[in-house]
Amino acid sequence: MEVYLCCRTPDKVVALADRAYGNFKGASPECLDLLSRLTLRANLMSKRPSVPYPNSSIEWLFLGAHQRYVNGNPQAAMEILGQYKQFIDTNSPNTDDVWSALNNNLGVLYSAMKKHNMSVKYMQQALKEHLKYASENPSKINPSKDRHLYVFNLGISLLKSNRPEDAFECLVEASRHYSNNPRIWFRLAECCVMNYNKNNRQENIVCKMGTGAHAKLIPGRNKDKYSISGESYAIPTLTLEFAALCLMNAITLLPYKEPSPDFA
Repeated sequence: MEVYLCCRTPDKVVALADRAYGNFKGASPECLDLLSRLTLRANLMSKRPSVPYPNSSIEWLFLGAHQRYVNGNPQAAMEILGQYKQFIDTNSPNTDDVWSALNNNLGVLYSAMKKHNMSVKYMQQALKEHLKYASENPSKINPSKDRHLYVFNLGISLLKSNRPEDAFECLVEASRHYSNNPRIWFRLAECCVMNYNKNNRQENIVCKMGTGAHAKLIPGRNKDKYSISGESYAIPTLTLEFAALCLMNAITLLPYKEPSPDFA
């Protein structure tokens, strides 16, 4: 079931769970709890209505917050995550990489509420906690398993905070792991365009005509702006040429769909 979730095929998880419930009647409560959580994750992924969750563990707390987030209520999800102290002993050693997940989830919720600077703060803390846990528990965690996810989320938060240079560095690192995901190439192109507009907006204005509501800016193009010295555009740099390459990668990776007969 976990493999099906990783492959983003929730329908197979639900079908397998329906068969499993009949065979797990005498199973331990821990096993049934795990089966219920996997089923809820599949329902959330496929956007099916979900039953109320038992508020019995930090895992269920995360799933409940995720359920509110998917339903478009990040504020309610934030309130649910605020109950984490019931399940995490802040004075005892962390037995799982919980702090990273908690800070990451809070960062996602702040981003959904358009509080991007707060989102950056929590994303940075999530990455910091993950690296700390990985160094202290090398036998319990694969350092590369979730690192790229946290780096990617941090990059998105930085981009939404109008910090394209910092976002670009994070997304370039994450792209080494998610190279087949068109979204990351689109976001890299967005960084390049945002950085170009930020640094070169005034250079493209030839003159201003009119005043008030009738004012018009006459754009121009600096012919010496683009280099033809033979430099490779495949090297990650904040340029429009690299942005074009990223967009071509994104288009190539998009799933192919048969054209509609109406447009044949």
